[in-house]
Amino acid sequence: NDYRVRVNAIRSLRSFAWSASAEHLLRGVGDTSEHVAVAAAEIVRAVVKKEDAATLWLWAKKTSSKRAQAILFEAALKAEPLSERAEQV
Repeated sequence: NDYRVRVNAIRSLRSFAWSASAEHLLRGVGDTSEHVAVAAAEIVRAVVKKEDAATLWLWAKKTSSKRAQAILFEAALKAEPLSERAEQV
């Protein structure tokens, strides 16, 4: 249950398609280890697509890691700028 093993497992997901890795990345973002949550958020930020922005807003609100939350908010804004999001509301 070493957090370093979980971090490396999360980082290995970068080479997989979003559809295959999203469930595992969500688990990583919710991990109790700050290191794992941040690693998962960083992978999400690297592979995010516009259609995933709404999902990222939800993930960011659910994580207990403030650092991972900031990365996820950044990824959501990268995928869908706030001006576009505001138009939906």
